[in-house]
Amino acid sequence: MLDVTLPLMAPSILAGGLLVFIAAGSCFGIPSIVGMPGNIEVMTTRIVTYIYMGDDAGIRDSTALAASLMFIANILLMGMTWMMGRKDYTTISGKSTRPNIVELGKWRWPAFCAVGLYGAIAVIIPLGSIVLTSFLKSMSKPITWSNIGIDPWIPVITSAQYMESVWNSVVYGVIAATIGTLLSLFVAYLAVKTQIKGRSIPDLLVVIGGSTPSIVIALALIITFSGNYGLNLYSTVWIIIVSYLVKYMTMSVRTIAAALSQVHISLEEAALNSGANWLRCCKDIIIPLIAPSVIAGWFLIFMPSFYELTMSLLLYGSDTKTIGVLLYELQTYADTQNASVLSVIILAIVLIGNLILNKLSKGNVGI
Repeated sequence: MLDVTLPLMAPSILAGGLLVFIAAGSCFGIPSIVGMPGNIEVMTTRIVTYIYMGDDAGIRDSTALAASLMFIANILLMGMTWMMGRKDYTTISGKSTRPNIVELGKWRWPAFCAVGLYGAIAVIIPLGSIVLTSFLKSMSKPITWSNIGIDPWIPVITSAQYMESVWNSVVYGVIAATIGTLLSLFVAYLAVKTQIKGRSIPDLLVVIGGSTPSIVIALALIITFSGNYGLNLYSTVWIIIVSYLVKYMTMSVRTIAAALSQVHISLEEAALNSGANWLRCCKDIIIPLIAPSVIAGWFLIFMPSFYELTMSLLLYGSDTKTIGVLLYELQTYADTQNASVLSVIILAIVLIGNLILNKLSKGNVGI
């Protein structure tokens, strides 16, 4: 473990830790709901506070903090790239290998208890409490069978205001995922299948957008599309969709690029030599072969876009409120009952999306 496994896993451990750090550093919803009532603020909550001031000083201070946050994230990314480039971590060669199961021996049950405890604290208990709360008829009464029913769901699913936010999230997610998948196809094909000079630049821009904290993207779009540069998209659906595309296209591009790299060039050459043009080659050969990865890439954009909060909270208008913003407002106004019902709806949609994604990904090496 200490001399072999951990050193070989160093790139994955480093990359995983970096992703967690960037995600935690750019997170707004959890610190604002849990921390701000106790006067605990982080950079993201302070940025939103400055933006809501609505004056030049607030914009200036929020921009400075956002630039600092983006600088930290990109420095860490460059540092990780540099560290991984200094050492050869190659472990897969031409020799046939068969992974063996490692017997934990006396550590089996301690490991099981540790993983089970983590799963209970991080997943089972919180989600179970949300589901249970959503079915409580009265929050002030004890949890009994007589106090459990579907009564709390009726006002939510019959509310035009609530369902409009759910519908907005679905529509915005579908539009962003569809446009993002088409762009991802272009970027991935350009990077993998062509020799055009500068073909890696679009891919690099996608990576930079994905690694940039959400609140920095939102602030940048506010400054850019508030009419100061001739285009005013603020409080419209399109500025929200653009923010989703900037943030969530990375995984879609990576998924499609991995699938394209497995389509051998000889298949395209055979089609072209047989008289097919490039579009016919893409329609009859490339797209059918990578279709599962394309659909998976679509879901990888749709799912985070559907429940996104940080960017939507800063960019939404009176007619473009999303389910993430509505849920945040309900929790802020201490409407735990309706917030729990909406949380279960979000959870159900995300779980269905994950099931579809896992089914499409099963057996597909490119994903």
